[in-house]
Amino acid sequence: MDYAAQLQHYTVIYDSIGADGVVHRTSVNMSLRYTFRYEAELVLEKAGFNIEEVYGSYQFDRFGDADERMIFVARAANPPLT
Repeated sequence: MDYAAQLQHYTVIYDSIGADGVVHRTSVNMSLRYTFRYEAELVLEKAGFNIEEVYGSYQFDRFGDADERMIFVARAANPPLT
């Protein structure tokens, strides 16, 4: 975990079994950048969105400290005319 850069580093390992019964292993290293709530809100607002709600689950629970998800409902501030 790189707290200063807001990065979390992962290694994901995939095993597959070939027709010959041999296990083939593939590993992928990746880094994911995490975003804090107010940083995400600022980015959305700067991109022209109005934030309507922030949820912490797919059951529409209000976002809180212990939540693993941040789900934003946002609409374009100036939607295109049709």
